[in-house]
Amino acid sequence: MSEESHIIPKHLDDPPMYLMWDADEAYAFLGPVFLVVTFSPSLMNFLLGGILGFFSMRTLARIKSAGGKQLIKHALYWYTPTDAWFKFKRTPSSDVREFVG
Repeated sequence: MSEESHIIPKHLDDPPMYLMWDADEAYAFLGPVFLVVTFSPSLMNFLLGGILGFFSMRTLARIKSAGGKQLIKHALYWYTPTDAWFKFKRTPSSDVREFVG
């Protein structure tokens, strides 16, 4: 068997990419840009959306690097009503703080 006939992928667990950014960071950048331009299209608002998008992208990147990819999911579970985001069979709701019995 030659090595050329079988290619072994080296990056199975890499996140989806958009150009040079992770997809979720690209969405964090493009979301504010599209929202600002949609509601008031002008060059100044495009620049404002770009600045807001850049800061939201950097904030998301820092949050991900500080606590891993699951930090946002953990914060959503702990600080918001669980029924809005997650449907668990065995995990209790996050708003129950004390159990009797």
